[in-house]
Amino acid sequence: MASLNELVHQLARPHKTMIERDGGRKELVDVLPLLQQLRYACKQDQRGGASGHSTGPSAPLALQATMDYRAIQSVVQEWHVHITGQNYGSIEQQLLTWAAWAQSPSIATHEPTHADDCMVWCQGWVEKIKNTLHPIRKGEIPGACPECHATEAWDNVDGERTRIGHAIAALGGVAKCLNCGTQWQGKDLHALAAKLRQAEVDAAAKAAAMENERQLQLLPA
Repeated sequence: MASLNELVHQLARPHKTMIERDGGRKELVDVLPLLQQLRYACKQDQRGGASGHSTGPSAPLALQATMDYRAIQSVVQEWHVHITGQNYGSIEQQLLTWAAWAQSPSIATHEPTHADDCMVWCQGWVEKIKNTLHPIRKGEIPGACPECHATEAWDNVDGERTRIGHAIAALGGVAKCLNCGTQWQGKDLHALAAKLRQAEVDAAAKAAAMENERQLQLLPA
């Protein structure tokens, strides 16, 4: 797990990150601070060119980026005012001030939870920004959840019970039942796949048995 200083560095300073090029080749490259990347995503170019096409990020991305940025800014500013009594400087400068204060000897000795709280916030922001800028495509996994046996997921949309897809969804390296909340990752994913395959076999065998019984009933006595 990254330290508080490493998380703050990703958020507030240029840093290096590993990317995968075409063909699977990995390369270490310099990138802008995550907060700066998020600011760029907020600025959708609505003027467009002669063709009328916008050159900025898509509207859904710009909207989500703006919501994320304002939420982060609100928390960081609140802490900066708490520490300094004033609201000045960029969000990056304010975050650096907060992290330095939380890890200062006097605070670390008498109120050590401040550093932990700051780290929890920063960890969440790093993950949130990365997911906003580079969303992982969510896939659906057909089949019944081995735990709750649901095959579909439902939610209230504008006051109406609405089907939102299969019960089991895949997001990155994790599968989750949207009905009961059970999650599978790592070796558990192989166990889930085996259970779903076995369920398919059992269902096919049951359907064949029912068809055989129906055919027998059609035979003359």
